This record gives sequence, structure tokens and C-alpha cells, in this order.
Amino acid sequence: MAEPQRIVIIGSGLAGAAAAGALRDRDYVGDLVLFGRESHRSYELPVLSKQMLLGDADEPNRVHEPDFYEDRRVELRLGVEIVRVDVDGRSVEDSTGATHSCDRLIPATGSTPKPR
Repeated sequence: MAEPQRIVIIGSGLAGAAAAGALRDRDYVGDLVLFGRESHRSYELPVLSKQMLLGDADEPNRVHEPDFYEDRRVELRLGVEIVRVDVDGRSVEDSTGATHSCDRLIPATGSTPKPR
């Protein structure tokens, strides 16, 4: 099987950011696009919930430094939500109406706690 030319990751949280890093660590050389609904880079939630709430930190620990994405050639698209996935057409549509093709798709959207 040929290596994919373009991988899209939906979700810029810890899982999505880690997936992007792991792909580059494993010498993936194709295009890599990471979409995140949030407008900020991902951070480590356990650290945020403990250190920040206890007053031991002013800022959350980010998963990657700001230049990580540029240095690793990861197109980081923050503040953009994927609203449609076309499996047969191998593409995704974002909240601006733009369509992005992909050979592979990694859903890393996380979860939402279920209220009791």
C-alpha cells in the first residue's frame, strides 16, 4: 500500500497534537493538516486542572511549543470546525465552507462528559 500523500486530523487537543507529532516522528513526509475548533493550541488537561487551580502555574502546559507545528510542517488550522466528512469522496468540509481532500483521516475529537 502506498503511503498517503495527505492526512487530515480532526481535533487539535492532546490526541490530535500527539498524532501529528507521532506521524512526523515515524518519518511521515506527506501533507499533514490538523483542524481544531478551539482558537488556542492544545494543553495538557490534568496539569491544567491541578497546577492552575492550586495556583502553581500561570499558564497551562501546552502539548507542543509554538514553532513545533511549523518546524514539523504541520498545517495548524485553529478556530475551524469540520462539519462534514465525505468518506467516499475522501474529503472534509470545514465551517467556512471550504473542502479539503485527504488520503487518510484521523478523528481525534475527544469526548464530552455526559451530565447526570
